[in-house]
Amino acid sequence: MRSGILAVVSGASVVMGMEANPIRRVVTLMQDMQKEIESEGEKEKELYEKFMCYCKGNTDNLSKAAEEASAAIESLSAAVKSEKAEKAQVTEELAQHKKDRADAKQDLEKATEIRNKENKAFVEESGDSKANLDAMNGAIKTLEKGMGASMFIQTPTATKLKALVQTLGMSSSVDASDRETVMAFLEQSGDYVPQSGQIVGILKNMKDDLDKSLNGAISDEEAAAASFAELKAAKRKEIEAATSAIESKTERAGQLAVSIVQNQNAADDATKELGDSQKFLANLAVACKEKTADWEARSKTRQEEIAAISEAIAVLNDDDALDIFKKALPSPVAAPAAFLQRGATKNNAVVKARNLIAATTRYFSRRLVRLRTFSTTLLRST
Repeated sequence: MRSGILAVVSGASVVMGMEANPIRRVVTLMQDMQKEIESEGEKEKELYEKFMCYCKGNTDNLSKAAEEASAAIESLSAAVKSEKAEKAQVTEELAQHKKDRADAKQDLEKATEIRNKENKAFVEESGDSKANLDAMNGAIKTLEKGMGASMFIQTPTATKLKALVQTLGMSSSVDASDRETVMAFLEQSGDYVPQSGQIVGILKNMKDDLDKSLNGAISDEEAAAASFAELKAAKRKEIEAATSAIESKTERAGQLAVSIVQNQNAADDATKELGDSQKFLANLAVACKEKTADWEARSKTRQEEIAAISEAIAVLNDDDALDIFKKALPSPVAAPAAFLQRGATKNNAVVKARNLIAATTRYFSRRLVRLRTFSTTLLRST
C-alpha cells in the first residue's frame, strides 16, 4: 500500500505535468480538507446549539405554560364548583324571599280587611252613641228649663230618651231604681210628681255613662288604628325588604349563571391548551433527543475522520515516505514498479497513508470530492 500511494503520487506528477512534490500537494489538499471539515463542524455546532437553545427555551416555556394551564384548570374548576353551590343557595333564598313577600302581602290584606270592619263598626256605634248623647243633652236642657212632665212627654226628645233608657238595660252603670224612676216619669200621664232635680240628676249620671262608653270606644278605635298602622308599616318594610332581596338575588343569580358558563369555557380552553402543550412538549423532547443523538454521532465520525486525516498527513510528512518518493523520481516510468517493490512491506508509511486517505471518502464537499478523485487516481496506479 505504501509503494502504491507513492507510485500513484509520482505517476500523478508526471501525468499532470507538475514539478512540485505530489506528496506535498496531497498533504496540502488534506490540510485544506481538514480545515474545511473543522469549519463545517463549527457551523454545524452553531446550528446545533441554536436548535438546543430552541429546545430548552420551548421546553421551559411549554412546561411553564402547562403548569399555568394546570393551575388555571384547578382554579377555574374550583370557581365553577363554588359558584354552582352559591347559585343553588341564592336560588333557594330567592324562593324564600318570594314566599315571605307573598305572606307579608297576604297578612297586610287580612289586617286591612279586619281594620276596615272594625272601623265600620266603630263609626256605626259612635254614631248611635253621639245620637244618644244628643238626646240626653236635649232632655236635660229641657227639664232644667222647668218644662212639666205632661208637656215633655209630648216632645220628640222624650221619645228618644225613653228608647235610650230602655236600650241601656243592664249594660248601664245607672242604678235600676233610678232607671225605673226615669221610665215612670216618661210613662206617666199627668203632672210631674218627683222633684225635677232628681230626674235631671239621674239623666246626668246616664249621660256620664254614655260619655265613658263613647270615649272608651274612641280610645279602642284609636288604639286599634295605631296598632294597625304599626302592623302596616312593619309589613310594608317586610315587603320592601323582600322585594329588594328578590331584585338583588335575581341579579346575583344571573351574574353567577354567566360566570359559571365563562369559567367552564375557560377551564375547557385551559384543558385543551394543556393537552396541546403536553403533546408538543413530548414531540419536542423526541425531536431534541434525536437531534442530540445525530449530533453526537456526526461529531464522533467527524473527529474520527479529522484524526485519520491528521494521521495520514503525519505519515506522508514522514521522512520514510519522502525518501521513498525521492528515490522513485529519477525514473518516472519505472518508478511505479520500483515504488511498489519498495513499498511491499505491509506496515510501511505509504501503505498506512493510502489507507488513511481512503477512510476520508465519506465526506461530501467539493474539495473532498476532488481529493477523493485525486486519491483514487493515485490508488489506481498501485
